[in-house]
Amino acid sequence: FFEYDQARAVQAIVKGVRTAEDLTYELEIARFNRQHYPNAETLLMPANDTLAHVSSSQIKRMVANGEDVAGLVTAHCRDVLMKKLL
Repeated sequence: FFEYDQARAVQAIVKGVRTAEDLTYELEIARFNRQHYPNAETLLMPANDTLAHVSSSQIKRMVANGEDVAGLVTAHCRDVLMKKLL
């Protein structure tokens, strides 16, 4: 992850937060990122209420099983996951 960031001079890391547990976890990761990669700011965004139940693990499982994820992720995200997982 850090090699990717440094090679591209990343200035922001955007993370979605669905629950209080997500927020606690992501704040820990943001603190770690600030210590180890101070040039990038971590931005935490609340999940859209209609998608708050969706997790990346769930999406990966659905794609791997050939299920339709339209409406849950962008077409670009779906295509990248399909290429990676299938």
